[in-house]
Amino acid sequence: MNARSLGNEELVQFYERRFLDEYKVAFEAWIKTDPFKNSQAPLGPIFMPEYHSSKLEEADKLKSEASSKFNQATKARATADDYIRNTVFLATVLVLLAISQRFEIKSIRTGLIILSCVMLSFGILTLIMLPQF
Repeated sequence: MNARSLGNEELVQFYERRFLDEYKVAFEAWIKTDPFKNSQAPLGPIFMPEYHSSKLEEADKLKSEASSKFNQATKARATADDYIRNTVFLATVLVLLAISQRFEIKSIRTGLIILSCVMLSFGILTLIMLPQF
């Protein structure tokens, strides 16, 4: 724009030779709108319908791929959280079994062992139902 307004045709041609093909098509269409005299002309070649950037298309593709990967990672994190929760639950079973050994009263000891067995069964069932890798 500056080279053309200054009348430096050699510099204008120098810049135009270095345009990407996708930009050159839009630039030529934009020049046909006579932007120097026509106030209704688009602001620049990138605002022309002929302009299609391969980098923008690639960016859209990569954005879609990143969104898909993010969703996969979110599911994997949720699964990992479930495994950790189940590990803590099973550790609680071990704690209850260890505590039951401290009691002298047989009914309390038996009750804690039964509770531990029920919790262990639930923990193993939950573990079986979790996704396998």
